[in-house]
Amino acid sequence: MPKAINPVGAAIRRLRDALGDTQAKFAKRLGTTPRTIIRWEQGETPRDNALVSLEQLAGPWADCATVFRLAREGQSAELGPSVRPDNTPRDFDESKAIHAFLDVWRNPTIYPREHKAVQRAIAKSRSELEKDLEQAQAARDAQQFVIRLLDRGQTAQEIANRLEIPLKHVKTIEMAHRIHQLLHSEDDQE
Repeated sequence: MPKAINPVGAAIRRLRDALGDTQAKFAKRLGTTPRTIIRWEQGETPRDNALVSLEQLAGPWADCATVFRLAREGQSAELGPSVRPDNTPRDFDESKAIHAFLDVWRNPTIYPREHKAVQRAIAKSRSELEKDLEQAQAARDAQQFVIRLLDRGQTAQEIANRLEIPLKHVKTIEMAHRIHQLLHSEDDQE
């Protein structure tokens, strides 16, 4: 006889997948261990304080949040089977979701918990974008440094050895720089 699916375990798995977290990363978010996450996903019901944390984390995923809230209250709930692979409901209406998001954003006193969740999501997105921009700037700076060394007459091998980076990276930058120079010299001739 197949084992019944525990809605709390399924909701934890769905939330973790929606966040794109590994069990280790999800455990870190909740201040617990990956082994605990495994036990929860396999059917062990988390303690009340963990259910509160899960409910707060699940803010935008109302179906998961409801399962956690009801479990905390000693009730059971079914997690709807009607979801797409990206964890959005099949009847998901993007315009309604945007209006709901704006409603939460514009009414922080009416939806304080949801508003905080939106603020956290925006802050996380900003910090990830800032990190990406910093990495891109660092990559551009490194490329400019390699180009300056090439312009000074150093060979790709010398640069690779000096900077302790793979030769193929230096050669790629060198080739891109030569192409750039050729394109600009053709523009100047026209």
